[in-house]
Amino acid sequence: MLRFAAYRGIGWISDGIKLLTYSPYSHIGVLFTEDLTVEVDGNAHHIAAGNVIEAWQGGVRLSESLSSSHTPDTPVDIFSYRHELSRAEERMAAQFLISQLGKKYDYLNVARFVPVVRIIIPKPMGKVWERSHVFCSELAVETSIQISRPLFQGCKAWEIPPRDIPRNRLLRFERTVFTN
Repeated sequence: MLRFAAYRGIGWISDGIKLLTYSPYSHIGVLFTEDLTVEVDGNAHHIAAGNVIEAWQGGVRLSESLSSSHTPDTPVDIFSYRHELSRAEERMAAQFLISQLGKKYDYLNVARFVPVVRIIIPKPMGKVWERSHVFCSELAVETSIQISRPLFQGCKAWEIPPRDIPRNRLLRFERTVFTN
């Protein structure tokens, strides 16, 4: 099953993100709780239970677990859709996420959450930039759009900070876990 992992980061970068977005959350990943194999571009890709696909420092990647490259003892709140996804929707989400692997991390768009930067750079730098760079909550929101279960109406995925995903009424809180 697909879940959204909302990290309550404890490092200085995470603290800055939380401060700028008025949120306890600094990062969002997409967690898979069951094994899944999907085909993308003619190749089979296996996602194991516990794997996370996330846009993180360095770009979009498949991580072995919630803990991969995250500070130990970081609290992570797990959220799921109130109305569970079908197996077909989960496969579509996985296919989309696999197709995003390797995209660069969108540092510039994350900087837009600083009010002064948003005045200078009111929106991302065009379609080419949007397609080649992505940040964590943008990836999660775009995934929801791709499976026709959009978390937000009337806004672009790049406008949504990590703070807003756990607040969404389409999702329900499941539990808190800690990285190791």
